[in-house]
Amino acid sequence: MRIQPVFILWLVPAVVMSIAPFGVIAQSPAKPKIDRVIPFNTPEADAILAALKVFPADNPWNTRVDEWPLHPNSKAMIAAIGGSKPLRYNPDMSFVLVPPDQKMVEVKLDAYAEESDQGPYPVPDNAVIEGWPANFQRDPATAKLTLEDIQRGKPNLDSDRHGIVVDPVNRKLYEFYRLTKTDTGWKANRRRCLTSRRTNSDPMVGRVPMQLVCRSSRRSCGMTNSSGARLSTP
Repeated sequence: MRIQPVFILWLVPAVVMSIAPFGVIAQSPAKPKIDRVIPFNTPEADAILAALKVFPADNPWNTRVDEWPLHPNSKAMIAAIGGSKPLRYNPDMSFVLVPPDQKMVEVKLDAYAEESDQGPYPVPDNAVIEGWPANFQRDPATAKLTLEDIQRGKPNLDSDRHGIVVDPVNRKLYEFYRLTKTDTGWKANRRRCLTSRRTNSDPMVGRVPMQLVCRSSRRSCGMTNSSGARLSTP
């Protein structure tokens, strides 16, 4: 079974909850109304995610790690990692936020049916594909491609092409592998629906992938270790 990166990221919060101490809890602003499809790279998405109570208020993922004491061996650990080396990361595991009444559509499966969940799914016409927009716009060979081009498989289909749709109100995340738009609708090699478990009466409480945690709670994201001490970063 091939495990996709987004599923691995989903497991991270469970690990951190077992090792991180409690501390000052970051407060979330009031939740904006979600009544249309909103791409991840917009001020509107930032406002929604900033208000998204990803976990219960007393959960360790809401802890302000920038106020923790610096670990005595921080410099040595950072040096071992490579403090002067560039940070390697994927900035474009993009997604869209959808309202709770988003139209459900079928997503045809080309492969991995035994690893997929049953549809239909709330995939909008403007669903984004992994790499959109920054990765494509950085390369002169693909800079002129539109979202429609990317959705339909340009410049080629030889990539993961993850598609992620998040319904914050219903606490659901839909993930697709090699999501592609065709003349007859959407198709993919795998389709999954990840549902947060209810933790209290707040409809926005739940588990979402790490990229949403970091985007919606920047002050809570940082480098820590199991002792509960903060590591300094350049």
